[in-house]
Amino acid sequence: TTKKYAELVTSIKKVLPNASIGADVITGFPGETEEDFKETYEFIKSLPITYLHVFTYSDRKGTRASVMKEKIPEGVKRERTKRLRELSTEKRVEFLKENLFLEFNLKKCYIRPLSYGIDFIGYFVKPWRTYVRRRVAKAFKNKLWVFEKYGELDGNKDKMKNSIASYFGHFKHAKALHFLEKIKEKHPWIKESNPRAFFVSF
Repeated sequence: TTKKYAELVTSIKKVLPNASIGADVITGFPGETEEDFKETYEFIKSLPITYLHVFTYSDRKGTRASVMKEKIPEGVKRERTKRLRELSTEKRVEFLKENLFLEFNLKKCYIRPLSYGIDFIGYFVKPWRTYVRRRVAKAFKNKLWVFEKYGELDGNKDKMKNSIASYFGHFKHAKALHFLEKIKEKHPWIKESNPRAFFVSF
């Protein structure tokens, strides 16, 4: 029942306040009235759920649902799916802001830190497929310092280059452009164009 489901979700959040909880939701099942949908929408909205996997009902041959009457028009199904996905985005934004100190840049469709700088986490954001990494800015700067001082790591210069290039690629992919500009200003030997071979003088 909805009551038991709500109790379960609430109990999880009490034990693990930072838990990210997702839910699968189907829209447009035969017989779903506007009142049914509104009830579902409000129920989900009231829960501390982080994100939704929303999919639209479609007939599958041989199933009981495929021969049920009161089919929902395609336009209505699409609209209901859209509304739930928008609700999912709202909940994801709220979770990231309250628990991870991140916010969506909805106009550009990527996540940016609330703080100035980079606070990456290991989080995969759908549907824009933006990777957000763990807080690695300090580790990255340390590697640059070691490389500039010694030109190698454990006697393996190529290993060090690949390691720094990997960091550089992550920052660039996550659109941490301000941070990269600061790094390039401080370390002019880093090329911008090719993160896999950006070493000029080493």
